[in-house]
Amino acid sequence: MNKKKLWIFGDSYGAAHPEFSYTYTERLHGDYDVKILADSGTSIDWSFTKLLYTINEEPHTQDVSVVFFLTDITRQYWDFFEDRDHWIARHLAEGSWNRLPDSKKEIYKKYQNFAQTFFVNAFPRYYEINNKKNISFLNMYAQQFEKIIIFPCFEPIDTEFQLEKNVTVWNTPMVEQWGHGTDFADPRPNHMPESGHDEMYNRIVDWMEQRV
Repeated sequence: MNKKKLWIFGDSYGAAHPEFSYTYTERLHGDYDVKILADSGTSIDWSFTKLLYTINEEPHTQDVSVVFFLTDITRQYWDFFEDRDHWIARHLAEGSWNRLPDSKKEIYKKYQNFAQTFFVNAFPRYYEINNKKNISFLNMYAQQFEKIIIFPCFEPIDTEFQLEKNVTVWNTPMVEQWGHGTDFADPRPNHMPESGHDEMYNRIVDWMEQRV
């Protein structure tokens, strides 16, 4: 019997940790055909790009269920960031160097004025509009999949329009449930205790099996 397909997008809350067998992502592999497409430190636009690329690579997605972790909107998918350093954008603008490893300070200090200009002049309008655009994007692409569940990571999601019937939005942000540590020093996989992994596993299985 073929396993149901499950794709997971987002940031560190959805990232794979194969070295920890108790994590919800590892346990889900036993029940479903899971594809982990989330990665630590990434932005919403990075995840959207990943989603579009994956759809183009595998166009037959009507039998795929999607878990999407909607991360902090202040993370930016700027070209000068190395690897998945999108989380640094706000700290770069604020000059909060204590949050950055020394190696990152040296690389990005020359972009501080750019980041400050963006967050002072453009971000207020960007914030108001993009919160709506992000949910609209996922709501629109829901037709490509069997269903989607959206987990907010840092802020609750306030929808002002009718969602598709196959779209579920979880109300409580991840950070309110289990905290977050720092951006690079939280030793807990997916920023949650083992009991949190039990809860996330059960939550996703219940949704997959239509028990919620």
